[in-house]
Amino acid sequence: MMGAGLMTKSIAADTGMGPVHLSVTDGDRAARFYQGTLGLTLLSTEVGVIHLGAGSRELVVLHPGAARPVVRGTTGLYHLAIVVPNLRELARVVGRLISLRYPHAPTDHVMTKSDYLSDPDGNGIEIS
Repeated sequence: MMGAGLMTKSIAADTGMGPVHLSVTDGDRAARFYQGTLGLTLLSTEVGVIHLGAGSRELVVLHPGAARPVVRGTTGLYHLAIVVPNLRELARVVGRLISLRYPHAPTDHVMTKSDYLSDPDGNGIEIS
């Protein structure tokens, strides 16, 4: 609760998140995963950087050459979240993961539905 005289300031309505940058051990393998398993589109590549997204919106930037995959129990990114427009699109992603037999964990949070999985380097991903 705000004290008397304090005004609540809202964040600008057009505020958004930029792309998530991830270190990966093998760029080709990671790009295949994000395209073939998650359904992202390859937007562009340059030396040492792979840009992926949906439509023209950049969502994930891969930086190949990491010394090792993610080590559980250490500090760092917990997971990235990709928000799909509606439940139908979430169902399409879940269906793709099921058909590929890719390990994932669909979860009903009562207010939202999500699916959790990890990329080949152990980077956690939430689709909701």
